[in-house]
Amino acid sequence: MANYIFKKEAEVYLVHSGTKYRIDISDISFSQSFQEKSYEVKTLHNQSSFEGSSINRANPAEFSFNTPLLEELRHKVVFDRLLDCTSFDLYISSQQDVFKLEKCIIQDGTFEINKSRPLRLSVSGEASKLSKFSGSIPGTLYTTGTATTTYIVPKINTLTLGGTDVSGQVAAMSVE
Repeated sequence: MANYIFKKEAEVYLVHSGTKYRIDISDISFSQSFQEKSYEVKTLHNQSSFEGSSINRANPAEFSFNTPLLEELRHKVVFDRLLDCTSFDLYISSQQDVFKLEKCIIQDGTFEINKSRPLRLSVSGEASKLSKFSGSIPGTLYTTGTATTTYIVPKINTLTLGGTDVSGQVAAMSVE
């Protein structure tokens, strides 16, 4: 299957325990590869064999996305899934299609800390299956704290490395 990458034009919904959360993203990518069994094939017109194949197993789907961390609790579900490793479904709605990643698990999370930008969380993980989805996305939409968006902008007063204050020399850092 192709590798899909969306920059801001896609809507992402995380569904966990019957609740649907709309997640703000700056980019998302997802893909799934397959294992195939190859074999020699001969035809009447060509007795020298060529390679035929059949797909016999799907590998786990992979995904990654980047989201801002907010003062409101609506993105806390991403942070919570990073810590507790429970599965969830992810729906990516583009202007043409809706894709569903089933039984997602976040494997890696990185906090992107920058003096002049909001705090961001970049996550990547695996899902058991990637498919196109038709119909309405299940779950009750989480609406608490969706009227306002307050970004967390980190205030780095002192950054010490090896006993030396390097706050003036550091513009950004990532913590995994």
